[in-house]
Amino acid sequence: MYSARYGRPEARFDDAALRALRTHAWPGNVRELEHWVESAVVLAKGGKIAMEHLPRGVRTGDEARPRAMRHPGPKTRYRRFR
Repeated sequence: MYSARYGRPEARFDDAALRALRTHAWPGNVRELEHWVESAVVLAKGGKIAMEHLPRGVRTGDEARPRAMRHPGPKTRYRRFR
């Protein structure tokens, strides 16, 4: 699906990348997994998805969300109205 959308060769995972995807806890949901697979397809220009095409948290086994996915928090303070 993503290969055709982005004009890439048919995507295939090497053994290490597939093992990393299977063992990661995915603290988000299916959309998070789908996002990272889509990103890997785009990054893997030759069609073979390897560990370097996966997010750092999946590669290292870190269960924390990548920094870009964290909520930035409030940027302004709100005053209480009386």
